[in-house]
Amino acid sequence: MFVLMLLFAAALSSFPLPLSVFSPAGLIIGSLGSMAAGFLCSLMSREKGFFFGILCGALLFVILLIIALLVWKQKLGTYTLVKFFAMLLSGAVGGIMGVNSR
Repeated sequence: MFVLMLLFAAALSSFPLPLSVFSPAGLIIGSLGSMAAGFLCSLMSREKGFFFGILCGALLFVILLIIALLVWKQKLGTYTLVKFFAMLLSGAVGGIMGVNSR
């Protein structure tokens, strides 16, 4: 996720973009990171990809939520639920792909 955040930060800072672009970029970064975590976790375990993917997505969401609440003083809203379900879904997909890959 750190590399993805660096790439998105470089891309977003090189062009003058409105602030409304940053929320979807955060959703994309969180989802891709969750998918990668689920993929790698299930690739190493070779079993229970769906469960491990959801677990990785939930854990990453909780970490990002704590950071957003404590450091950035953000409030909970409907976007938080969207991000939660997107990270769970992408983690599960990554977990399934990790178990089924050779």
